[in-house]
Amino acid sequence: MEWNLFLAKYADVFFYLATMEALIIASLIIYLFFRRWDVDNDNKSKNKNKDVEYTSSLLNKKNAEVVYWRNAFLDADRELKVLKSSIDSQNDQKYKKRYVRISDESEHETPASEGYEAMLKKALESRNRVRETTNGDGTVKREIEFEITNDEPVSELIEEQAIVTFTPKYDYLETANSGQFRKLLPSDEKSLFRTWVENGVRKFEFHGNVDNALANFNAVFDDVCEIEGKQTGATQITNVEPGILSSQLKVEKKAIIKLT
Repeated sequence: MEWNLFLAKYADVFFYLATMEALIIASLIIYLFFRRWDVDNDNKSKNKNKDVEYTSSLLNKKNAEVVYWRNAFLDADRELKVLKSSIDSQNDQKYKKRYVRISDESEHETPASEGYEAMLKKALESRNRVRETTNGDGTVKREIEFEITNDEPVSELIEEQAIVTFTPKYDYLETANSGQFRKLLPSDEKSLFRTWVENGVRKFEFHGNVDNALANFNAVFDDVCEIEGKQTGATQITNVEPGILSSQLKVEKKAIIKLT
């Protein structure tokens, strides 16, 4: 009974204390909530800064690699241009056309091939004679017989004759397979064609036993030569124009032969 009276007498005090306690608890809860929210925001901000720094570092690294490879490419390109220019210069000097002097009404310079034709024409039209003979392999050999007189010094005639009879270094070839020869041979023992380099271009022509070549006509000349004349009854093969080979011995231009 006394306890009830005590509670009734101090009910307002207890109510006030309970209210204060509730407010304090609520304040603590709110404080803890906002504190946790601030911590989360700080963590997010730190993580974001780390991501930005990592991304920036990665971009800088990639940019450095791009610059390095670009400079390496430019250096290699410059070296390639210098090397190409050097090779072109060497080729120009190596394959420069030879010139010979032809004695005529007026003295002038012409390429060696034109000089040869001019000498043949001159020989045909003058006292000099051109003698043509057929070799055992069917090729034609031309020889100029000079008549030396007091009007023309012997030294000039010897110089001209030396130019006409100049012979290139020959290599030899067996039959081709689908328009491509297999390898170069040092001798013509088993060859059917011969090849040489003229002004930087590898040429070739027929050079072999005529009877064997005619007996195996398609195997020898298919994809290699253009034919003038008829095969039926032919006994001779004459080279009309040489063909051209690539560096891999593949036929780029067919040779021309004549059957008679």
